[in-house]
Amino acid sequence: MLNRFRKTSRPGREQAPRGLFGRLVKDQRGNTLAIVGAAMVPLAGMIGSGLDMSRAYMAKNRLQSACDAAALAGRRVMTNDTLNATVTNEATRFFNFNFPQGLYQTAAFTPSVTKPSTSTVRVTANTTIPTTIMKLFGYTSLPLSVTCDASLNFVNTDIVLVLDTTGSMMWDVNGNPTSVTANQRITALRDAVLAFYDELKPIQDQLEANGLRLRIGIVPYSITANVGAAIRSASPSYLADSWTYPSRTAIYSTSSSPVRVGTNMTNAECNAYVQARTPANSYPSTEKVVARPGSGTRRPCDVTTITYTEDTGATFAWWIHEPKVLDTSLYKTGSSSVPLPTRVPGTTTTATAWNGCIEERDTVDTITSSSGFTIPSGAYDLDIDLVPNSPETKWRPQWLQVLYQPLSGPQSTSTSNSYALSGLLDSNRKACPTQAKRLQAWTRDDLDNYLDSLVAVGYTYHDVGMIWGSRFISNGGIFAADNPDTYNGMPVARHIIYMTDGTLDTDPDAYSMYGIESIDQRVTGGNGGQDSRHNQRFRMECNAVKGKNVSVWVIAFATSPSAALTECASNSNQISTISNRDALIAKFQEIGKNIGSLRLTQ
Repeated sequence: MLNRFRKTSRPGREQAPRGLFGRLVKDQRGNTLAIVGAAMVPLAGMIGSGLDMSRAYMAKNRLQSACDAAALAGRRVMTNDTLNATVTNEATRFFNFNFPQGLYQTAAFTPSVTKPSTSTVRVTANTTIPTTIMKLFGYTSLPLSVTCDASLNFVNTDIVLVLDTTGSMMWDVNGNPTSVTANQRITALRDAVLAFYDELKPIQDQLEANGLRLRIGIVPYSITANVGAAIRSASPSYLADSWTYPSRTAIYSTSSSPVRVGTNMTNAECNAYVQARTPANSYPSTEKVVARPGSGTRRPCDVTTITYTEDTGATFAWWIHEPKVLDTSLYKTGSSSVPLPTRVPGTTTTATAWNGCIEERDTVDTITSSSGFTIPSGAYDLDIDLVPNSPETKWRPQWLQVLYQPLSGPQSTSTSNSYALSGLLDSNRKACPTQAKRLQAWTRDDLDNYLDSLVAVGYTYHDVGMIWGSRFISNGGIFAADNPDTYNGMPVARHIIYMTDGTLDTDPDAYSMYGIESIDQRVTGGNGGQDSRHNQRFRMECNAVKGKNVSVWVIAFATSPSAALTECASNSNQISTISNRDALIAKFQEIGKNIGSLRLTQ
């Protein structure tokens, strides 16, 4: 019964495949050789195209590099935004140098140099490179085409050189005092600044040819800064019309004729007319003295009244040494005919002209080494951009001739200057640096003459230099009108180069930018720590000016930089330790290259 459901085949022979392909299907021997042979043609095309494309790729890269070099070279020599033969020839020369004709068997071509837009040089080149294997397939060459633009990203450049001109700059690099000019640090500094100028002069010329500018300002510093002329050029009103100096008050007296108050009086009766100076501590004041001519227990009594005043009078009596508010309105103009308000009777009545060194505006005595970087609201001296708007925010002229030793009580009636504090100060304690110069374009001769005028004297107040370097470079404050963020439509890059040959070194008895600290106590408040307090002010000012997008370079010459100096530089590449004259010159040249490099964009 199961056989009924089994499928059975029909009797007979199996049918054989017919034709060539049928036989190939039937017999697969040797098929691999045929398949490989058939595949060789497209495989050869693929390999050949890869080789030819690789050659074309290398040629295109070399061609692009040559094009870039040509565009940059052409733009570098372009002046007044004019495309001329000089530009075209220079671009073509660089192109042919970097991609000689026929390189990679390319077809001959001539680069095209054009100016598609303002301040831009465009170079284009079109050529072909022959194929090798791909020519078997009808492709005899491959096209190569490059285009590149070079635009000079002009940047106006302002640089303020803050230069340590303290007494140690008269030494040699080993710290030995020397009178040999060639070995003095101040001489090396002059040479280095001139080398810096020479490095930047071609850039200055090119910027000026395109209506832009490169300017240099200079702030020599020691215990103060000579910035009076700069302040006055911004506005004479920024200088105070009066200021309190540690000085002295001349007391004069006038006497009435004796008045006889009785003819027969005892000593006690006569002395009852005696009157002590009233008021005792202000002027004008009066006193009465008695005299008893003749002899005997009872005799005449004469009373004389004496009047004392601060105004000039008949007879010079004595000096009172004290802080004194003096009128500076004429002195600050530079006049040499200013009456000395504390003049010695019988001597000259006029002062020499103001030398331009200043006392700073109001500050606070609370800044210590732990104060951080936030400038207190009352520290107007550290506020870079504060324009004077009150007596407290104005600068005051240093007035050396009116300083006197603040001894207690009435002093000698002598008419000599024996108590003049100015005469007791040595040169380092009353140093006034060379006049600072605002940002300007210099000629080499002018700069050379100016550098020759630098005087090395005084103690080292780093905060003095950084405060005024910051003011000179700032786009705000009293020089804002002359320091815009853009000039002729292009931005301004700002730099401070701060050079010092020593660590901060102050003196409480020096007549500095903050007066005489042992007397005025404007920085310490009488609590000591003067060096550390000035050091913190320096750190605050460095931080403030860097926050205004100013790049700070610091050079420590013949000394190791302190932590504050290292911290002041904008980055680790902008702090340098220099040991000798040649290295100082090389460093200034290197900084010049970094600052003045042309910025070319593609």
